[in-house]
Amino acid sequence: MFILVDCNNFYASCEKVFDLRLHNKPLVILSSNDGCAIARSKEAKQLGVKMGQPLFELRNLIESGTLLTKSSNFSLYADMSQRVMQTLFQFSEQIEIYSIDEAFLSIDEENKEKLFSLGCKIKTTIEQWTGIPVSVGIAPTKTLAKAASFLAKQQEGISILLDDQMIDSALKSLPLENIWGIGRRAAKRLKKEGIFNAKAFKEMDDIHLRNTLGVNLLKVALELRKVACYPIQENPSCRKSIVCSRSFAEKLTALEDIQEAVSFFVTRAAEKLREEKLQTRFLAVFLATGTFYENQYFNQCKMVLPNYTSYTPELISKAKNGLSQIFKPGLSYKKAGVLLTDFIEGSSYQTDIFENTQKEQKKNRAMQAIDQINQHYDKTALYFASEGVHKKWKSASAQRSPRYTTSWEELFTV
Repeated sequence: MFILVDCNNFYASCEKVFDLRLHNKPLVILSSNDGCAIARSKEAKQLGVKMGQPLFELRNLIESGTLLTKSSNFSLYADMSQRVMQTLFQFSEQIEIYSIDEAFLSIDEENKEKLFSLGCKIKTTIEQWTGIPVSVGIAPTKTLAKAASFLAKQQEGISILLDDQMIDSALKSLPLENIWGIGRRAAKRLKKEGIFNAKAFKEMDDIHLRNTLGVNLLKVALELRKVACYPIQENPSCRKSIVCSRSFAEKLTALEDIQEAVSFFVTRAAEKLREEKLQTRFLAVFLATGTFYENQYFNQCKMVLPNYTSYTPELISKAKNGLSQIFKPGLSYKKAGVLLTDFIEGSSYQTDIFENTQKEQKKNRAMQAIDQINQHYDKTALYFASEGVHKKWKSASAQRSPRYTTSWEELFTV
């Protein structure tokens, strides 16, 4: 049996844990530079605030006091997510962390009353231990558990789909777009064939479904029929790429200022590499003006490195060289970023016979020491000089809440 635990309005819920003034109030979480809505509380959704809606369109609601806003605080959200996931290990050893606010659990239980009791316990424990409200969907397959979770948000927070009659009734009211694994393009194509809900999709002919939409959507249909096609992935395969980019708080014209931003992006990307025990051999740096500028410009520089590495100074040096090649004087730049790919696990890297092994070990120890200090104190307790001090490029986050759980200087006080 599969259980999907989905945090309700996660970013907004994290903010409400530490600020009781936000409870039962319409709240919107803003993107980098406070440009648009990237998350909404239940109350904000009821006001009609849309995902991605620009801030200027919400000015009247904000100025009247009807709608509250917060700048995004990703350090807080990531830490709260980790606390939720750690809590889930109290209930099962088989857990797949699907996203920052969702996880699948696998359990050996089919009794409906016991499943409901377990669902209630999971929901209550997470709310008591972390303050985050969750919805719990329970079903024989992951796709049905996802559907149950969607229904749980509209009910008492727990939904169980077991017998065929209950499943058919639920799927009949579930739009195609809300089926896990069906994208907009597939939904549009299905509607042309007269398929408008999950139940109708489940009953489609297998051969026709496979020939027209492929084997992956056939698996989705089978999952809706209680045939499990997707097992729990406790150790997902390593990621294919790491991207770190950001829009600047103000337009930048000087190469030095953009180099500081790119150095920062490389540092964060390299930290993620080492955190997952990976090394890279491919680096790309990109640069762009604003979308609505008269002289629009976008370019990127791709580099294959001589050896696999996760050594930040080396990656920064390569990125700065690449940036120099694509930088055009006289333009106003609004965004830059870096991409790392072509990964191997650090332990599987065979050093070149001409490399100085002691030198490589020294580099690794240096990075390990920096990572440990930054993890213990603050992400930026130690940083590279090339990242700069004043950071003109840094996103405007005028309304960011304190990093209550990850910064000693911003601890919650009573």
